[in-house]
Amino acid sequence: PDMSSADFVSNLLKMTCSTLFCEGRNYYIRSNKEILASSKIVDWSDKVADIYSCSSQDGQCYSLSFQSTGDTYQAANPDDPSQLEELEDTTALVEVYSMMEAISKVRASDDLISLKHVPTGDIISGWRQQAYLYYYARGSSYNTTVWHSMKTAVPLTDVAHQAGFDAVEAAPDPDAQTYDCSVAFQVPRCVPTEVYHTATVMSGGGVNMVVGLCSMTPVLDLPSIGGTRSDTVCIGLLLDNNFVDKGVYFTRPTAYIDPGSEVVSDLTLAIEGENGLYEKFHRQFAEWLRKPQDPRKVELDLLAADIAGLKLWSKYLICNRAWLIKSLEIILDTSSDSIRSTAEIVPV
Repeated sequence: PDMSSADFVSNLLKMTCSTLFCEGRNYYIRSNKEILASSKIVDWSDKVADIYSCSSQDGQCYSLSFQSTGDTYQAANPDDPSQLEELEDTTALVEVYSMMEAISKVRASDDLISLKHVPTGDIISGWRQQAYLYYYARGSSYNTTVWHSMKTAVPLTDVAHQAGFDAVEAAPDPDAQTYDCSVAFQVPRCVPTEVYHTATVMSGGGVNMVVGLCSMTPVLDLPSIGGTRSDTVCIGLLLDNNFVDKGVYFTRPTAYIDPGSEVVSDLTLAIEGENGLYEKFHRQFAEWLRKPQDPRKVELDLLAADIAGLKLWSKYLICNRAWLIKSLEIILDTSSDSIRSTAEIVPV
């Protein structure tokens, strides 16, 4: 995809609300939540030469989103007469509580069926297709495949609605400036699938029954051959060879024996929900930004050891209050051991 390495790293940091720091030859990634919650404070109370105010800053709106997948699904409103058709479709949803159950429901349905996977909120649709899977061993002619008359019901699934990825906006008031945490990645819709392979008919005419192997699979629109290079970067969780948007996946499928076992993890790329990115990584930082800020500028008399030990992720005690250093300007004077510095600081 057409994305620079710097933009790729930047968007990874946005997902987990983290900041990349450089210290010497090393790089450190620290979550903003961890920085705000840290109880470690460096005391610089005796280094203050003068302190004065800066213009106050209003609280900011916080916006978290992924690049849109083009999901146009909307739940019908029972109070809107113009949505009677949509309401009928919504009430026809069959609730399922596992992806394995969703596959079984689709496999048993000749017509299009819509299912709601209750744990994730995803709307899964599909129908079954009768397919020939067993063929006779080829003899002298390799140009023709002779299929056994027995058919197998194969579920064809899709995701009509990917739940949990609506943008989150936390605002102190409608006119507040926005801290935009838009992630330029797209999280593909991931669908439960049952993968079948073909098999030869045994010499006596019998068949060794094929078992569908279960997996979570992304739904992707691949560019045509010779088409323009896509600027869309897709991201997901790779769990036991399953590409997933949320932490539901299958493990240990065995050909001819076992379709695999469904596993539920609290890992997810969804924005919403108890285990979603916003609650897990962003809420504390967003709530801090929503508060009006009262920054200061302070004149400091520092030593070389203070500059060498400076860490922008650390809190500093200045005038009996904890602060983060937003910027630091230093003036070197070879005639003095003291380094005159001007710091812009924000309260935490």
